Amino acid sequence: YHQLLSNPDNFQAFTFLTHTAKELQIALLQTVKSKKEFIDKCLEVYQVQFESSLQKIKPQSETEIKAITKRKGGVSTIFCHQMINDQMTNPIRNILYQSGELGQLCDDIYDMYDDIHLGIHTWPIVVREWSQIESYIYQKSKELNTLVDDLPYNNKSKNEFKVLSHLLNAMSMYALQKLKTRFTARKPIQIEE
Repeated sequence: YHQLLSNPDNFQAFTFLTHTAKELQIALLQTVKSKKEFIDKCLEVYQVQFESSLQKIKPQSETEIKAITKRKGGVSTIFCHQMINDQMTNPIRNILYQSGELGQLCDDIYDMYDDIHLGIHTWPIVVREWSQIESYIYQKSKELNTLVDDLPYNNKSKNEFKVLSHLLNAMSMYALQKLKTRFTARKPIQIEE
């Protein structure tokens, strides 16, 4: 897949899916301003998706699983922004990365049932105490508020972004509260640190 992402013109596609991916990547490379930066981001997203696939194949430590959650959400969000607008300042990049982390965490919380049955080890599944996730969400929310407040935009725009961000976080907290109520004596999946 490295060649498909970085040099699709020379990629040998044998299936409909790989042929479609090849054509899409060729078209995308013709529209982006910085091919190198776009390819680097594609490869970074691919690497994160590969790391994420390891959550099913081999158990990892809670620390590694948490890092995968953060990177998967952060890298994917930045990649999506780059597809829409390739101009990005470092403060915006930081805000998008952290928003992506929280979005991925929310997704993992809501996917717990399916992930458990599929044997995928995500942070909400292996965490020792759900209060760790709650604390993380609160901490990241505070950090995001500060970062957004420092942006050179009008207060109305900044407040709208913060409200949307907090709605996502509220969904996560609500789901965690429901899980805590239902499974007060749950034990996390045991993994080696």
